[in-house]
Amino acid sequence: MRINRQDEERYRKAAKLINEKLLKYKQLYGDSSEKDFLAMVSLHFATDYLLIRESADQTPVNDKLKELNETLSLHLNKYDLKSS
Repeated sequence: MRINRQDEERYRKAAKLINEKLLKYKQLYGDSSEKDFLAMVSLHFATDYLLIRESADQTPVNDKLKELNETLSLHLNKYDLKSS
């Protein structure tokens, strides 16, 4: 596998995380196959990724800001003030 030199540290950290998680699953489920362990690790990191991605969704924040902006505009218009 070829990677850019600037990404090398990130890949080393990722490999370390994978190996640590793989060892943990091997200790917990020693009777499974290597293929099963790799599938468990993949599933673990995929669910972590999805959780982070979902928490980074700014849609609810943007919706609330839009709602607040509309409310503010209504009040400014009610008192004949201009919003900048």
